[in-house]
Amino acid sequence: MRSKTVQAKLVTDAPESFIDKVRNAKDLCFSEDNYVKGYHFSHQFIGNIISQDDVDRWTRQTPVCIAAQTGTGKSSFVFDKVLVSVKNRTKRLCIIGSRTVLVQQYKKQAANLEEPDLLKELTEEGFKKRHTFGSIDIYSYQEIIYMLSKNPMQFFSEYGAVVLDECHFFTQDAAYNELSQEILECIITSAQHCVRIYLTATPDVCLEDIINLEKKYSKAQLSCLQGIATYGFFINSQLDNFLLYYFDINYDYITPCFFKEDSEIVDIIQADQSNAKYLICVDTKTRGQSLEQILGKSIAEFIDADLKNTLKAEVVMSMINNEQFEKKVLIATSFLDVGINLKDQNLLNVVIYSTDQTHFLQSIGRKRKQIQQAVSLYIHIPNQEDISRHLKKARFKQVELMENIRTYCDSTTAYNLELPDSIYIKKIDGRIQIKYNGFAFTYWEHRVNELTNMLESLKSIPNSDEAFARHFLNWLGLEHLYEQIHWLGNSPTDKNELVQLIENYTNRELTGDEFRKFREEFQEIYNRLYPQTSIRDGRTPHLTVLNKKFNELGLALIASNIGNAGNSIYIIKKG
Repeated sequence: MRSKTVQAKLVTDAPESFIDKVRNAKDLCFSEDNYVKGYHFSHQFIGNIISQDDVDRWTRQTPVCIAAQTGTGKSSFVFDKVLVSVKNRTKRLCIIGSRTVLVQQYKKQAANLEEPDLLKELTEEGFKKRHTFGSIDIYSYQEIIYMLSKNPMQFFSEYGAVVLDECHFFTQDAAYNELSQEILECIITSAQHCVRIYLTATPDVCLEDIINLEKKYSKAQLSCLQGIATYGFFINSQLDNFLLYYFDINYDYITPCFFKEDSEIVDIIQADQSNAKYLICVDTKTRGQSLEQILGKSIAEFIDADLKNTLKAEVVMSMINNEQFEKKVLIATSFLDVGINLKDQNLLNVVIYSTDQTHFLQSIGRKRKQIQQAVSLYIHIPNQEDISRHLKKARFKQVELMENIRTYCDSTTAYNLELPDSIYIKKIDGRIQIKYNGFAFTYWEHRVNELTNMLESLKSIPNSDEAFARHFLNWLGLEHLYEQIHWLGNSPTDKNELVQLIENYTNRELTGDEFRKFREEFQEIYNRLYPQTSIRDGRTPHLTVLNKKFNELGLALIASNIGNAGNSIYIIKKG
């Protein structure tokens, strides 16, 4: 029997963001100040919509952001149309990426297009050291900040366009990369004469900050250059539009499945004797190491940010070059969420442990969609306590960031201390200053909001498993499929039998005999549904055990004895 719970409407009390406004718009729409012009398209390849004429019309006064799902041809668009437009202007193209693996992929694509002999001549180390391939220069964001520190005003002088790929990096990495805001500011201010093109599959976390900085520095540039002939044309008396091209998502090739316990997905993998492979994307190093140990290193490979550059560097390079991994199971942290495209025909299963929407969607995107190939997506459903703990940590990080700014940025001696995340030292006009990454505020605010929204969904659907499952499906645009989706182990519908029993005894005073009957029935149903955490036979559960099980099931209930020593009266009510 399936749950009859109606589909939840997942909303937030926060004002509608511009990206949401574009998502919901049927026609062209503008931001409140008319600076941003938003185009909404159905899911399709970017190059089928944005024509060569469109690209040729872009100018340095019209920053562009293309928000489209992975696998919709963003890099192909760059080489097929942006490069052509740049060459027609007798300029060069600069591409900047957020991860080493992404940069390496771009370099090999550029070499194949501009200087194919380099594919045979250069080693992997040679590609890392080389940045120029014909009319194209390629850097990581970390390399760009170094290059700009040496020659900020002239670095971009040869370029007609600068592509900032995976631009969610600026905000998503701000929690631990103190320079991400400064990198973006340096690029915008130094590349004011270039067309600036932002690419991402996950714009929610970063778009507002990018728009605000573009508007800020474009206004500053405008006030300086008004009426002056610069680079062959006059500056207009007002800002041109920031152009946003938003493409709908489409995950109809995915078959979702939910699970609660590690043992449930482990059992599936261990029972699979086919050639099918599994990509497991984890949110912590500890979980990744645990899964590798349980599955066994003969079939499973765990890689994190540290291992990819050390013990597992060759494995990662093989994945980049061959677009597949060797073992049956690859377990990876978020280092994999950008840059590695896996096109292995045997990769038919993706497993995700994440409550972070950007990590969640980027992880799915590592498996490139193949024509008429279905992919099973196993989604781990956290319990309510996990979400509350993550939310508590995010709020703590917000407060900690404010306190660190007051402690260090106002100090005259802080440069002698070890600085915390998001705080850094910079020499400006010969003076040492303590600065902070403002994008860290955006990241933690975004994190607080998405976790709060998950907990808010419990107001519509009290069952946390179902509520969170629907929430993840909402990220994929597949919430309407909830009733058709399989659960490993016991689904929330199975739990309804137990919930129904509890409801029959809730909010009424129970005698000792009535409470004993409830405990016996509870134990029988619970042990049948949850054999791995069953209540010990031979002894019915009393108050402490019952309340512990209520908590584990995500039920906001408490059982207590409200009678006296000679006359026990029990009640089960909301805690």
